[in-house]
Amino acid sequence: LATEFFLQTRFQMSLFHLRSNDTAVSYKIGGKVEECIPYDSTKDPVSFHIPTLRMLCTLFTALMEHNVSKQEWMVLPVSHSPPCEWYEYPLRILSAVAQYNAGMWFRNHRPIAYSYQYYTHPVTRSSMFQKDVVMLQVAGSLMHSADKLLIQALVKFDLCSWAKLMSKADEMSQFSSGRQRLHTVLVAEDYLQLFIMILGERWTRGVGEVKKDDALRRLVVQMLCQRPATFSAIDDFLGRDGAEDAFLEDILSSVANFQESASNRESLFSLKSELLPEYNKFNWFYTKKMSFDSYEYQQTLRTDQPLDMQACPPPMAPKFKPAFVNLLSIYASDTMILILQLILRRKLLSLPLHSDGQLERAIFLIGMALNDEFRQWQEYRPPSEGEQVDSTNQINFTDNALSTTMDGMNLLQMMEKLVGDVIPSIDLLLKWAIARFKAVDALKKFKKEGKHLDEEYAFLIEEQYPDESSPDEVTKEEERRKQRHKNAMRHRQNAMQTMKNLSNQFVDKNQDMLVAHAKNSIEEDDVSFELRKLSKEEFPVAIGPDQSETKILESCTAQCVVCLETTSLSDSSDSVVFPMFMQLSRIFCNVYERKVENKYNWKYPLYVPFELNYGLYANACGHPLHFTCFKEACLRMMLRNRTNSDRYPLFRAKRNEFFCSVCKRVSNGVLPLLSPMTMLTSEK
Repeated sequence: LATEFFLQTRFQMSLFHLRSNDTAVSYKIGGKVEECIPYDSTKDPVSFHIPTLRMLCTLFTALMEHNVSKQEWMVLPVSHSPPCEWYEYPLRILSAVAQYNAGMWFRNHRPIAYSYQYYTHPVTRSSMFQKDVVMLQVAGSLMHSADKLLIQALVKFDLCSWAKLMSKADEMSQFSSGRQRLHTVLVAEDYLQLFIMILGERWTRGVGEVKKDDALRRLVVQMLCQRPATFSAIDDFLGRDGAEDAFLEDILSSVANFQESASNRESLFSLKSELLPEYNKFNWFYTKKMSFDSYEYQQTLRTDQPLDMQACPPPMAPKFKPAFVNLLSIYASDTMILILQLILRRKLLSLPLHSDGQLERAIFLIGMALNDEFRQWQEYRPPSEGEQVDSTNQINFTDNALSTTMDGMNLLQMMEKLVGDVIPSIDLLLKWAIARFKAVDALKKFKKEGKHLDEEYAFLIEEQYPDESSPDEVTKEEERRKQRHKNAMRHRQNAMQTMKNLSNQFVDKNQDMLVAHAKNSIEEDDVSFELRKLSKEEFPVAIGPDQSETKILESCTAQCVVCLETTSLSDSSDSVVFPMFMQLSRIFCNVYERKVENKYNWKYPLYVPFELNYGLYANACGHPLHFTCFKEACLRMMLRNRTNSDRYPLFRAKRNEFFCSVCKRVSNGVLPLLSPMTMLTSEK
């Protein structure tokens, strides 16, 4: 009783702010209306530390692990709190994380970056990030409406306008700014990934039918899905979680092959081929970069595999505990079907708010729903006479997806229309989802008719989604492709060996010349910064009637630090630039006044005003690179910002700042390295 009273008191204290500001507002999404507490991340507070709620979440899952029923849980005083007190704070935290990933926290970037780092760090994520996701699973299991959690998350993520059916003109008018559209798209991707985690992450004890070693085994599998790794790298990724080395070694021996290195390099563990279907691209511990790298590595392993392997579909997750089975009703809810149809419709019509990331996550969610429904119908048995069947927890995703239409098309018709019009990686997943959809529909009809289906799932895929070519043609084409690959590799090896032999012969014949050339190259600089040399020893004058006479240097070259190509500086050659940083500064100003009235309308922004109330500061790091290489480097930095959103941005388009490719020095412009001008004369 004392423990229950303590938990109840701490629970009430932690939710005091929430209950003192619990003015709910009605929000309508589709045909559903829910009462939600409005939240604005720019004004309302958010904290990453909610230990009392996370402790209660641990208590709930511990009771469910020991098969305590919901009715017994409801006896505790702390269980009388409404579900909103379970999901409110986790949704606020995860919405702030989504906005941070979308690049919306530039002003307060450092504080939230540190909080996010601890929130997802391998050592602390099990007690912070993982507990928040489990808390949302607990809240969803306690709700009577399958649409409630979806709508509550839409409100917290500020996506109510995104979840409305609009035309292209309406979307352009409501999301007029390109930056606003980009932020909305990125936040929507994190919203979809949140429900992938809520519905798919069942490896927590008490949530799914798993044991302790199953959760650790799954982490090791997902780690090795990225690439072969050393024991220390696997240990760092796991964050230990209290696991003994011997226990981890037993798991590694069951899921990985040990590759002992013959040289002085480190020995690696590689994933066993039979465990490849367990790969999950949207694993909740993957960053965007880890997800991208793991998918690229998986494609190298699945090149010659069938469709259900090449597509990297969602793996079959373990069953939920009875207390969490209610979460499965989210799949077939009206709000979920509406969101999925909106994403497919935007891609079909190329509306402003469409993106490949949203489409891939939507198809992944569809695949998860089809996996659970497929398992449900596999285990289905017709009821006997007089037996009552509980249909409250049945998954009816395929029925609702076929019966709900938008613009005259249901979900399956939209997917079939998108085949061939998306990028190859999504196209494979789309074909697999269509085949899986038809397989589940066929299996459901067989089971309802009381027939026994002994055929394999692969037969259903072949039956419902046949290949355009015959098996003989596929086999011949595969053999021809393998033969072409072997011939190309053989020609490449022969060419490399020939080049190596010629290089060795040249070195043997011209040994003296190479040594002399190496000495000369050491003495000379890579970049001729002094383009001219004074003809007489006098004080140099750059401009005017007493201009000094100069001579053009014979060699004016620069070596690009990116492509390592040496370029001669001339009007016809590629432009060479230095990354530079320039800003207005009062350190070197002539007139230092805090408030200077603009008495003159200065119309020349490229020149310094004659008042000299501020000075110009400019410096360059001195690393030359071609202008084309500079543009490619900036483009790569922009792409890395998308994949490494949890790090400090390398390219800040809003402030026109970027880092040098070599020294990572902050720059906001380029300084051109000009070719020598015509000979100057001292004509008066």
